[in-house]
Amino acid sequence: MLIVGLAGGANLPHEDTYDFQRWLLHDSAAVVVRDGRVVAGVEQERIDRIKHSNKAPMAAMRRCLEECGACLRDVDALAFYMTEESCDFVLKEMSRENPRAQIGGSVRNILAELVASEFGRRSRGKRFRLSRTIPRTR
Repeated sequence: MLIVGLAGGANLPHEDTYDFQRWLLHDSAAVVVRDGRVVAGVEQERIDRIKHSNKAPMAAMRRCLEECGACLRDVDALAFYMTEESCDFVLKEMSRENPRAQIGGSVRNILAELVASEFGRRSRGKRFRLSRTIPRTR
């Protein structure tokens, strides 16, 4: 089983579509786990050269897949570190605070759009796995 883990924001490098709080999404990264073993991992800042990058880790995901000789269709699941409820709540609040903002609906839609922007094909929303517990804050 091949799983890609993602942590980070929803904006592509040098783009600010979503106005997330900086503390919420920082130090974006991707990791590939094959049969329970980490086989590749990289922080997005190593690629986009933005210190403590909170950008979408799509380039990091691509680098990890290349490093382990896999492609998007080989991936069984894409995991994101936050709960779906937490992400959708933040998106809903952002829409309420700024009704003109183009918010992409649910976190699953946003993740699917980000994958499509990097890989040229949309990933099925059911492949996304979101955390079931709320992460601790520092």
